[in-house]
This record gives sequence, structure tokens and C-alpha cells, in this order.
Amino acid sequence: MRTHILDAIDEHAGPDGTVPLKLVVDLAQERYATHPLFPKGRVRNYCTFTKVDLEARCEVERVPRSAPQRIMRWRPEIA
Repeated sequence: MRTHILDAIDEHAGPDGTVPLKLVVDLAQERYATHPLFPKGRVRNYCTFTKVDLEARCEVERVPRSAPQRIMRWRPEIA
């Protein structure tokens, strides 16, 4: 799921480097719906939990005050 999220950002990000979280989740649902690790075909929570984990590891970041939620690869603050 980590690879999926990072690949989705790289492949579908707009000019500002962000992608709607809904698109990432929808792509995961489409990609993994029949995967044996997800017997009921529902991957939304797994994708969301992995996204939160990637935020904690500073691999992706949430765009502040965006609705719907958008994410991007983490960029360290330049001092």
C-alpha cells in the first residue's frame, strides 16, 4: 500500500505536486479489490491508515486547509 500511495502521487499529481486523497483511495480500491489480502474487497481503511503512517514517517504530507483533502510527497522546510 505504501508503494501504491507514493506511485499514485508521482503519477497523478498536478502542477503543484498534490493529488486528492480520494483519487489515491479510489485507485487503491480498483487495484486491490480482488487481491487475496483483502478478502472482502474493501481497502479504504488500509489506504487511509497507511497514508497516516507515511505522514508520521515524513514521506507524505497533507496540504493544510484543503477540502477535499490533498496530499503530496513530504518537502522539508527550507530555513
